[in-house]
Amino acid sequence: MAPESTIEEVPKTESIQENWPPTLQVPLAKGVIWACLIILEGVIVWRLVSPPRGFVNVLMQGMHLLLVLFVLIQFGRFELKKMVYYVIPPKRVFFFWIYAGIGLTAYYLPLNFWEGFGAQPPDFVFEYLCLFIARVVLAPIEEELLYRGLLYGTIRTKYGKFKAYVISILIFVFSHRHLWPYIIEGYWDLFFVYLIALTVLAYFLTYLYESKRSLLLCMAFHSSANINVTITPLLGFLYGGYVVGK
Repeated sequence: MAPESTIEEVPKTESIQENWPPTLQVPLAKGVIWACLIILEGVIVWRLVSPPRGFVNVLMQGMHLLLVLFVLIQFGRFELKKMVYYVIPPKRVFFFWIYAGIGLTAYYLPLNFWEGFGAQPPDFVFEYLCLFIARVVLAPIEEELLYRGLLYGTIRTKYGKFKAYVISILIFVFSHRHLWPYIIEGYWDLFFVYLIALTVLAYFLTYLYESKRSLLLCMAFHSSANINVTITPLLGFLYGGYVVGK
């Protein structure tokens, strides 16, 4: 009787880079080092000039964006243009996620609307217009290049999707400096509100980059999510505020 034939199991050698395009892959050492240095620089600078107001806020945000671009282009040697324009989704997808970003942060309306009430300094409107430029125009570009393009791309390339989700979301959330005073001063209710909000936002941004492969879409969604943060006090000012002289 012939010996029973056996079929050896072929070990599963599926790469953790499966479905992750080479254009979006970032070398581990360069990605981690430069991401950490840029985040640390932001923490130190914002700590020294805290809180940045008016045009200083725009200037600092713009300089931070230039630093990220400089590092990505000069030192990282990544294909930045291809990374940003790897996929350009249809207009209907862009508008859907823009509306989703505005709706997702609608909780800012009752929280920040009152800030514009009553007597306000002469530069109140100017400061919030500067804040609008910094947070709605500059910050989404800088943060998506840093946290999704560089940081997520690095971890995703080396360790796969799950670890990339967890680590990049945690770093994104706790690098937002406005959470720290709530911890230091013991405002735990506000801390958990903003912690949950930032975590949800970070999840959707990471999901968009992973599923749609589009940093442009992440930037658009991030920008729309930041609109309510800056425009709500201005709406409150128009409703029940007035300017007082110096």
